[in-house]
Amino acid sequence: MLLLPGFLESCLLIAALAAACAVRPWRMLQGTGRGLLVPLVASLVLVPVLWWGWRAPLSLALGLLGAQFVLLALGWPLAVLVFLAAGVAGAVLGDVSWPGALGAALWQGIVPATAGLVAGAALRRAAGPQPFLYLVGRAFLLPMAATFGVACLAHALAGRHEALGDAAPAVFALAGLLDGMFTGMAIALLVLLQPGWVATWSDRLYVPGSAAWRHRHEGSAPTTRRPAGRLGNH
Repeated sequence: MLLLPGFLESCLLIAALAAACAVRPWRMLQGTGRGLLVPLVASLVLVPVLWWGWRAPLSLALGLLGAQFVLLALGWPLAVLVFLAAGVAGAVLGDVSWPGALGAALWQGIVPATAGLVAGAALRRAAGPQPFLYLVGRAFLLPMAATFGVACLAHALAGRHEALGDAAPAVFALAGLLDGMFTGMAIALLVLLQPGWVATWSDRLYVPGSAAWRHRHEGSAPTTRRPAGRLGNH
């Protein structure tokens, strides 16, 4: 098993934090983006609970869930800050070592979210802003694949989840399926009921015929507005 050096993991964490802070994601929480405060607070509470609130072996599986939902609801820059905060909470409030807590922030949060961001951007570039592909592809299939793939990568490169032994691939596959189902259903409900709580969703991009869509394609003034996509959120 190839183990990624701790120094390299630290460099990846610093690079992710610098990239997230460079776009000043807290500006998204102003004006029409204040609706994102709800998923932000929910993520700051639920992610540490999923990561640190359970005993092994259940914690090993539940710790793989949630990263894709946080990515889609908040966008990549804010998601990075949430994952780092969850890691710090585990070290300060729990009995997790700092290397273990920051390793979790990287492999259970930042890397899966980055994989989902890149795959989602590639999907939208290839197929265009299709609402069906957003809800089924980006909110269900891609989270399932990203969660499973990154868990396998972390197991191989960083030796994470070694306690699972030979059952690791099966647990990773189940976690990927659960994460895809949860993310898909949660994002679909939010898009339907509270689209302002989803940073990566925009009527201007995904809803043909809406006032925001007509404004984008025809130049007419929209009569209603919802938060448009933000930097680093596509």
